[in-house]
Formats: sequence, structure tokens, C-alpha cells
Amino acid sequence: MIDLGNWQYESRSYCHFDISPSKKRVKEVLATPNAITRHSFWPFIHFILEVPRYRPEEGRMDMKERPICYAAHLDAAIYSFYSFQLSQRYESRIAEFSDSVLAYRSLGKSNIHFAKDAFDDIRNRGECVALAFDVSGFFDNLDHRYLKERWCEVIGGIELPEPEYKVFRSVTRYSQVNRDEVYEQFGLNSQTSPKKHRICTSQQFRTRVRDKGLITVNDHANGIPQGSPISATLSNVYMLEFDRKMHQLVNTLGGSYRRYSDDILWIGRVDDAEEVEKRIRELAISAHLELKEDKTDRVQFVREGGRLIAKSDEGHRDLQYLGFTFDGERARVRSSSISRFYRKMKQAVRSKAKAAKDSGDFRLFKRSLYENYSHLGKRNFISYVYRAAEIFGDEKIKAQVRNHWDALQIEIEAAEKWLEKEVKRTNLSNI
Repeated sequence: MIDLGNWQYESRSYCHFDISPSKKRVKEVLATPNAITRHSFWPFIHFILEVPRYRPEEGRMDMKERPICYAAHLDAAIYSFYSFQLSQRYESRIAEFSDSVLAYRSLGKSNIHFAKDAFDDIRNRGECVALAFDVSGFFDNLDHRYLKERWCEVIGGIELPEPEYKVFRSVTRYSQVNRDEVYEQFGLNSQTSPKKHRICTSQQFRTRVRDKGLITVNDHANGIPQGSPISATLSNVYMLEFDRKMHQLVNTLGGSYRRYSDDILWIGRVDDAEEVEKRIRELAISAHLELKEDKTDRVQFVREGGRLIAKSDEGHRDLQYLGFTFDGERARVRSSSISRFYRKMKQAVRSKAKAAKDSGDFRLFKRSLYENYSHLGKRNFISYVYRAAEIFGDEKIKAQVRNHWDALQIEIEAAEKWLEKEVKRTNLSNI
């Protein structure tokens, strides 16, 4: 029997190939090692989330594609439990450098706190340099053999026990189906699927999903699904040796090292920057990872006229870190994030107006617009900016979105005028 410890099962409300199991059923499966080794994991459901992204150096917009996978209900519970167990072992392994690993841990802080900590570090050091790196296709490029070695290291074994190995195989040689293709098979869409308890029966899955060739299998030696309950923990485990070596390097040369998922930041003396960058690139190669050259920031902070200012090879250039920019004195939410918010606001209002027209009601329902795109909402981008202003202690961060209410009203008024015209046009056509 396996001791479940303090792990708590949380059911998920999305629609998948299985139904959401009871707590009793989940505990029965998890408490029996043989049940895990015999378990057949369902394919992940996969879709691409497109996020608008502005490229200032090219002066244009493009779409960043973020692949998302979500597991079947019982599978997700299994992943969650083994993630919980692995995290506890992992925490003991990083005790000496736990301050350097920021993401996917229960630290009671957000990216806002971590960005502020980094900027405060720069202020306290005065003249220094910041090297910021971004790993290319992080989750898609995690090497399976290297991941298995790090997993074994964390649990203190030469090989993974059978249940852990079954979980490992399910997230390395994982299978997936395209969400839109499956929805088309069963006449579903993103609006109707949540109303169903299950996409299909097991028999329907075999004949209309498996036998029709909708399942693809990851037969590469790298990559894990992004979005499973264990993926974040595995990404930290994967970087264990990298983080340890960086900790040793900082102890030797000085400076500070931070890693938030695939965002790597080192702050230290200008004279050490070249050696540190070389070492970071060597460690990335050892971990079978590639650093994005176009996402690498080398920002030097110097004192001019009694002020600390940011400079790079291109001249004055702020440090970008975890969604914020820093010029040596002031932190701000990235302008591209502000622009994206206003674009999404405009798109949301127009989408609501079109839905009102298509329904024949012609009334613009504004509650969700206010909840998602104004200070009246509790968990949206505006509340995030306000929280950042509070944490940084700088009201000028809040001023970055001071026009959001007026902008929302302008969009709503324009949408309502358009709906009025559509009502008149519809009435005339019915005469």
C-alpha cells in the first residue's frame, strides 16, 4: 500500500474521454502500486492557444502559438499525486539553493514579487550587469534520458520503481488527439462540451477516434506535454543539475542567479559577465537545451549624473524580466502587455456585439466585459497591474492603465450604436 500523505484530490470540471472519478476510486487506484502499473492512460487532448505578440524591433504583430495538453480525469489525479510526491523529494535536493528556483513551487509569491526582488538586487548592487536568457521550446525539448536520470537522482535510486516508470513513460511517449478533430467527430464545440460529462463511450473512442487514426504518439526522444499536473514539477527536476552548477558558480564568482521556469537571470560584476555567459551556454548544452539568441538580454547598469541607468549594446535599453521592464530606477509593466490588453478588450466587446446580433436579442450584455476588462473585476489584467503597483510601491504603474475605463466605454458605446443600426436594418428587411 502507498501512503497518500497530505495529498488532496481535486476534481476537474472539463470534458474528457473518462468521467470524473470519486475520491474513493482515486484513492483505491493510488494506494495500490499494481493498479498504476496496469493502468492504461488516455490520450491527452491537445489544442493550440494563440497569443498576440508585438515585435517592437520589427514594428509588427504576430501570433505566438502555445501548445496546451490536458489529461483525462483519473490520469490527471495520478499525475497530481506523483507530482506531489516528487516535489517533496525535490525540495530537499535544492535546500542549498532554493532561493534561486522560483517557478512551480509553493512560495507564496508571484512573478511580481520575483521581478521586484531582482530589480531591488540591481539597485543594491549599483553598477552591475544583468544577463537574461530564455530557453527555446522548453517543454518540447526536454530530453527523456536526461529527465529520467534527474528523476532517479531526486528519489535516490538507480532506476525508477515500476509505478513511477509507468508515469514517466506516459508523459514521454505520450499520445494525444487534436481537440477540434475530436469535437468534430462528436458534434461538439468549446461551448457545448462542458455540458457533457464525457466526450464518448469507450466503444465510441475505439471506433471513432482510435480506428480513424486521430491519435498521434510522441516517438521522439524529447518533449513532454505542457499542461499536465506533473509537467511543471518535471521541468524543475530536469533543471536540477543546471541549478546546482549555477549555484556553485555564483559561490565562486559572486553575483546572484534566478530561474523562473525557462527564464534564466544572472546579476553580477561586469568583469564576470563573459565567463558566466559562457558557462550558462555550456550548461544548457549539457542539459540538451538551446538558448534563444534573440531573447538574450545583456543589460549593463551604470551611474550617470547620480542616477542608475540601463544600457546595452544598442544604447539605452531596459531590462525585461517576468513581464516587467526596469531602467535602473523605475519598474513598469511591459508596454506590449498593455497593448495586448487593449486589443483583447476591443475584440471582446465586438465579439459580444456580434453574439447579441446573432441571437436576435440585440442587447449587449456588459457584466462580463466589466469583470474582465475594468477595475470592477477582481481577477483580471487591471487588478494584476494594481497589485503590481502596490507590491512595487509605485502608483505610476497603475497610471499605465488609467485610460482603461474610458477606452472600454468608447468600445461599448460604439458597439451599442452598431447594434441599434442592425436593429433598424433588420426591421426594415422584415417589412
